Amino acid sequence: MHHSLCLTLAALATVGVPVQGQLTGSESTTATTFVSAGLRRTSLRNSGAWMVGGEARISFGTAFSLGGGGWAMAKPLGIPSVASESDLQLAVSYAGVQAEYRLWPAQAAGIGLRLLAGAGSAKVSLPIVGTELAADNFGIVEPEIVGILPMHDFAALRTRVGYRFVYGVEDLPRVDPKHLRGATLTLSLMLGPF
Repeated sequence: MHHSLCLTLAALATVGVPVQGQLTGSESTTATTFVSAGLRRTSLRNSGAWMVGGEARISFGTAFSLGGGGWAMAKPLGIPSVASESDLQLAVSYAGVQAEYRLWPAQAAGIGLRLLAGAGSAKVSLPIVGTELAADNFGIVEPEIVGILPMHDFAALRTRVGYRFVYGVEDLPRVDPKHLRGATLTLSLMLGPF
């Protein structure tokens, strides 16, 4: 819940009136804002998991945009028991700064490249009572290839394929950094420009 509130506040903070910026000499460009929300299927601990999230970006010209985004698991992932230990649950969320470069003209279908760099949190808890046993923060780098299909002047469908690189996980029972790394497939609805 905390993560969705942060995403909502970040989106609202960046939504505004387009501004004019001076690039060089007599060249000027309009900075515009885009927001999106989506659903992601990803690999965590060699299993599939669903995540929900979104992003807010500011586009400078037609090709480059900068912003922030984040993802949180829709529901915790079960970790089966080993020996005499009990089952556990794993919950993961992360967010970061992202840059995107479009390889297609504005308002047209095409592809682009996107990179998110940031941090996340993983928590291990008991499934029934929800008692947290351990938590750890980690760093994340997530490159993606982006496909876009405009639906209207103000909306577009975006699909992304990427891989999540994670480092710094040390204090979680039955969870290693390799368990949090994995492929991602995302479908989102983008609104903008504002």
